[in-house]
Amino acid sequence: VCGLDCKTCPVYIVTTFPEGELTRAMVANQWSMLYGKTIEPAKLVCDGCRSSVLYAGCVKCPLRDCAADRAIAHCGDCPGHPCENLSRMYAFNEKHNTGVRRYDCTEKSDTIEA
Repeated sequence: VCGLDCKTCPVYIVTTFPEGELTRAMVANQWSMLYGKTIEPAKLVCDGCRSSVLYAGCVKCPLRDCAADRAIAHCGDCPGHPCENLSRMYAFNEKHNTGVRRYDCTEKSDTIEA
């Protein structure tokens, strides 16, 4: 929805590939340090922001809520793009190197998955 590529999110990766090189424990440790609070490995489950299975930290995402309120599939479809909330979220991810890759928010929304 927001322009972050869910397929590059560590939580999405450990959900999709539970036997992969990246483990829930590794992500929990990294994100616990990043966010300054304990994150339990078992809670790191997400099928992408367009699904009903979301990581707890993304359930109340203001960007996801905004897109739903405006009945748009993607922030790139919004006439107010880019907004302050979007810019703030991108800056956080870049500053803290969360591992989530950004894509061009103006891509056609039907080409964006997860």
